[in-house]
Amino acid sequence: MNNKLSSKKELNMLDSIVHIESSDKNNRSFGTGFAIDTDDYGAYILTCQHVIEKVETPRVENQEVEIISSSDFWDMAVIYVKDLHVQPLRLQIEPCKSNEVEAIGFSSFSNELVQKKVIKGRLFENTIQLHSKVDDSFYLVRRIKTEDDYSFDQGNSGSPLICKKSGSVIGMISNRDRSDIAYAIEIGSLKEIWKDLNTTLINQGTLHSHQHFYANIKTFTSKFKERLDERKKEIHTNTKAYVNNMQELQQELEKLKENIETKSKFKYFFLGIGTIVSLIIAYYILTLPQEYEPENYKVVHIPAGDVLNIREGKGSVYPILGVIPAEANNVAVTLCESNDAGKEWCKVTYGSVIGWVHSNYIEKEERVYTDVNRENKSAFSATNDKLFLHFTYPPSVKPGEKILISAQLENRGNPETQGGVTLSFPQRPILNYTIDYNDFDHFKHYKIFDTIYNNHPNQDKKMHAIHPSLEAFSEQWASRNKHVFALSIIAPKDLNVLRIRVRGYLTLKRLV
Repeated sequence: MNNKLSSKKELNMLDSIVHIESSDKNNRSFGTGFAIDTDDYGAYILTCQHVIEKVETPRVENQEVEIISSSDFWDMAVIYVKDLHVQPLRLQIEPCKSNEVEAIGFSSFSNELVQKKVIKGRLFENTIQLHSKVDDSFYLVRRIKTEDDYSFDQGNSGSPLICKKSGSVIGMISNRDRSDIAYAIEIGSLKEIWKDLNTTLINQGTLHSHQHFYANIKTFTSKFKERLDERKKEIHTNTKAYVNNMQELQQELEKLKENIETKSKFKYFFLGIGTIVSLIIAYYILTLPQEYEPENYKVVHIPAGDVLNIREGKGSVYPILGVIPAEANNVAVTLCESNDAGKEWCKVTYGSVIGWVHSNYIEKEERVYTDVNRENKSAFSATNDKLFLHFTYPPSVKPGEKILISAQLENRGNPETQGGVTLSFPQRPILNYTIDYNDFDHFKHYKIFDTIYNNHPNQDKKMHAIHPSLEAFSEQWASRNKHVFALSIIAPKDLNVLRIRVRGYLTLKRLV
């Protein structure tokens, strides 16, 4: 009996998998599709977008089809076939609890014939993310390896990938690496191209992970309504008793209030007020949304030369407000939360743009700290036209000791530029130093011939001097990036004060 039922179920499943061909006899391209929903007039078929493109004028069972929805990026297409009455396959969003899977699709048998065959295989453990080169969209695919004596062939595109343990569709075959390796788009991506999915498949219970919930929701609602009606009747019949009890309770409360005011001198009253205030404060502290330290995130998983889009809302469907360059850092993140689809998006501020980015593309970074020790060092900072300079130095050292200084320069919103930091020493023709740290692209030491004017009566009004200068600079400097360098200078024995001129600069990059 069980074998007969199983065979009947398999036959129904095979009937739900269809051959998609071209109505043009000169076009020999074909692919596979499978039923995901039906109505009184026909069936909705899911297949690959590239199958529709290759056949050009698709048809199923000699019937012309209507393209309901499609996407080149997701490589998915939903088509409608009139007068096709088959059982839709169950769809499973939750992961398959076993690595054993089957794919059922069409392949060539001869020049004039095609065959429908079952391909047995196993899932690889890892899920692969495929990212768009245009925006921050991505989707998930699974890699499958066939068992012995099985292979993937041309025409298998659009085949359902079925979890052997549950018998439900978890993906759709889209590409093959070789005859024994193929890739399948996870069935959850269907939500991205077919907006009617929520009102058809989910409400009808054909999504496997939601079946039990929607099957029992009506029963739960009915029982709840019955219990609510009974409770209303009890309240109506016992209204007088409740009123009497409330009057007695009011009298007791008045007596208690008199005792508190006369005997305890408001002790418990103020204690209660303090408790309430404490609870309110604790509530607001614990229920505040998770906040993040601004300017402490960097962009990841974006190819070089591409950008991360800042969107108006928490989703890739919202308008783009601005962009963040690949590998940018110091992105100000103030809030991260999930959208309606369960994906986490973060609210960011970049330059003058405030919006949302997918959390998959930002990562908390370690702050770059200069060697500032507040007990024995001093520092100054300066900001001008979105250029931020931070310089540290010791207030005093003994002759012969090392003077540890550092400079940090940050581009805070200028277009892509080149820039750097220059240190010049007007009193020292010779400078003894070592580089301790430098993440600029270039570093050089040169001399500046300067003219000094003075008012000393026994000296010329105009004198010439040689200033040793150190310059650290980078030729590529994207917005929000920063660089640091630090050096040690041996304190001269013949000088009480060492003067240092510090200059930070950013210039537009040459285009030649």
